[in-house]
Amino acid sequence: MAKVKADKKSVTFEKEDVGNDSDATGDIGDTSVPSSTNAKDSDTLKKEREEDLVIQGQIPKLKYSLLTVPYHNLLVLGGMFYYGLTEDINTVLFNGLISLISIEVIYNYVAYGNIKVTKKKKVDNTNVPLLIGGSIITSIILSIPLFVVIIIFGAPLTNYLQQTILLSLHLSVILFNPLLISFKFDLNQFLLVFKANKIYRLIFSHAVLSSSFGIIIGTWFGVVPIPLDWDRPWQQWPLTLLVGGYVGSIVGGLVSPLVTF
Repeated sequence: MAKVKADKKSVTFEKEDVGNDSDATGDIGDTSVPSSTNAKDSDTLKKEREEDLVIQGQIPKLKYSLLTVPYHNLLVLGGMFYYGLTEDINTVLFNGLISLISIEVIYNYVAYGNIKVTKKKKVDNTNVPLLIGGSIITSIILSIPLFVVIIIFGAPLTNYLQQTILLSLHLSVILFNPLLISFKFDLNQFLLVFKANKIYRLIFSHAVLSSSFGIIIGTWFGVVPIPLDWDRPWQQWPLTLLVGGYVGSIVGGLVSPLVTF
């Protein structure tokens, strides 16, 4: 009887060539991200970066950020406490406002001289005294809408009306005056800041914008100590908000040199 040899089965780990069977399996194992998506994201980021650079180029630049920091605000604030701010709020706030405006005139000349002149404008025809005087007057006028905002956010309307008005005047001068000098009353140029994709990075890279942002944040946090049951003289309305705004202006200005766009 003839013996029938059984076929030996062989095992291989090599991938068999199945031609175009991938269509039949539906490429279930392919989990890679399409390159078109990555390219799209890259193009979007590149476009946003280019837009931010264009906006940054249209915003007034400063020669030296540290020169624009309102150091005098600390002097004014310390002087008001020295002359009894916690004992006679209204009188000291009013006298402090007069001192602040007087020092702001000098600060405005320093701040204006620190603004870089663009290459397109070879000659600067700005009437500097008119710009500075108009900035002071406008910042005082803008204290009216700022007063309304403070009232809307919960400030006492009847009991401490005079103190709230003086608070609005102080904050308006230290907040709006440097902005008006830096942007030279050009509202369209200022609104470009809010069109930037990385708005906070843009703000903190500009000493004036960073200082103004610090005033807003400092005033906001200045509300926190008022309701605390410590019964301290400095907790009187609106001292903590005033201190927060003044300190915030200096801290914000000092942060800007550390940030690059």
